[in-house]
Amino acid sequence: MTAVYHSVLNLKVNRLLTEDLMTECSLVSSDQEAHAWMLTGAKDLRISRAGWAVYRSPSGVVPAAELPDLIGLVAYLESGPRLKQILGHLASNLAVRLVAECIRGLIQAETFFYQERGFGSPAEYDAHWDTIYNNACFYYSHLGQIEQPWMEYAGDDRRRGNLFNRTQSIAINQNAELGYELTAVFIDSFHELSLHLILDHQGRVSSAEAGFLRAPDKICGNSARHLEKFRGKNLAQLSKKEIAGWAGGAAGCNHLVDLINECGQVVRYLSVEN
Repeated sequence: MTAVYHSVLNLKVNRLLTEDLMTECSLVSSDQEAHAWMLTGAKDLRISRAGWAVYRSPSGVVPAAELPDLIGLVAYLESGPRLKQILGHLASNLAVRLVAECIRGLIQAETFFYQERGFGSPAEYDAHWDTIYNNACFYYSHLGQIEQPWMEYAGDDRRRGNLFNRTQSIAINQNAELGYELTAVFIDSFHELSLHLILDHQGRVSSAEAGFLRAPDKICGNSARHLEKFRGKNLAQLSKKEIAGWAGGAAGCNHLVDLINECGQVVRYLSVEN
């Protein structure tokens, strides 16, 4: 067994003394190291400042610089197309990836400042998400079966300072007999899941398993059953849209899709290197 690749992505959302929110995302992997940050208001989530840097990458180094074109963008749902339009030309979309992760973190951290966002109670906040995220993932596709609403799971905790944390890691080992063995972990303030993949020497999935240690409801773990559909698929050739479809679509887990997609991108990199 030979280690061939490692990657760790760290995300955090902090409330500053000014009541603004500082969100940072750092990526450290075998082939690159980069960082992005943004400053937003808690009430409107509008970006007031943002920046990034690439310290190491196949595409080269990008000195620390601000991203003034992001000022005014609301860091929330549906911001993806505009984000790609603004930053898509930078370093093989690495800037888009890191800033998009920052936005995802802000959306999750909203649980702890929902009142500033205009919601009068935890129940009102739950009703909002039950509507706008209906049929968007396994949890929100099975609301009639869950044991507790989101805010009961998350806890009506008035966090100060640090609001949200997320780490995503991938380790790839090469096995002379099996091919590649991938272990990925997704852990944050609300979720904890792992993914184990075995790919043959051509990059086709021969085994796929996932485990859910923490999730908003125990039914979330049922989404792992879709992994059987990946057997025989060449992971490096699948787009994220295709991965989401094979992973169950609305009856799947978005975070599991993210993990599989990240593994696919890494396998593409390894294919190019080899």
